[in-house]
Amino acid sequence: MEELNPSSSEEPVSGNATFAFPLTSAQLRLWFLEELAPDATSYLVAWAVRIRGPLDSDALRFSLNDIVKRHEVFRTRFVATGGEPVQLVVPQSWLELPVVDFSYLRLVESEREARRLARVEAETPINLKEGPLLRGQLVRLAAQ
Repeated sequence: MEELNPSSSEEPVSGNATFAFPLTSAQLRLWFLEELAPDATSYLVAWAVRIRGPLDSDALRFSLNDIVKRHEVFRTRFVATGGEPVQLVVPQSWLELPVVDFSYLRLVESEREARRLARVEAETPINLKEGPLLRGQLVRLAAQ
């Protein structure tokens, strides 16, 4: 395990270190595919969840970020160093959860817009070099 601090040449501070690991065979395939076609999205897994009723969007965002904090896979990037691809596990990453509000539209229109937005999101590649490898949006269709 190699300890890196990509933002400076100073020694990493304990708890703030970035760690580099060799890629697994599956990660190597993913890295190779992105090198061949950086705008490809065939490897993305897009999904949607419908939540009915009141929702505390701040609590949802903090809960998702707690998951990101606990699981290195969500804080990993793939970069080439010395000509070889490695996975970098960064100490911190914050998942933004932008809210798109379609509640001002009629329900049939808001659902159509949500489906359109989901298609756009599913067709937007993830930059494996910069991360994060996870992203999301909260789409409000109605008051609840």
